[in-house]
Amino acid sequence: MPGVPGGDAHVLTTCLCVYVYPQSYPDLRPLYDAARSYLEIPQRINLLNTRVEVLQDMLQLLKESVSSRHSERLEQIVIALIAIEIGMFLITLFRPVPILTPP
Repeated sequence: MPGVPGGDAHVLTTCLCVYVYPQSYPDLRPLYDAARSYLEIPQRINLLNTRVEVLQDMLQLLKESVSSRHSERLEQIVIALIAIEIGMFLITLFRPVPILTPP
């Protein structure tokens, strides 16, 4: 899917799960680690990545289905045009030719 590569969820989580201010607040690191383990962030990341992969597969199937329908419609149009051309040929083939008489 354009704009949503498979690694987006993982890339976002690497940004969200990094301790941002280790130099400014080193005493909050244990609290951060405890909150992260309590919220089960790595498991949620894996679940989110799995769901994104499933959605990508479903979107790929939808894209192929739409492409297939479009191709089938184009084939029907070509067949109709060929039938019209054959019909016009048969009409001109069996149309009576006027006989020209000298004046």
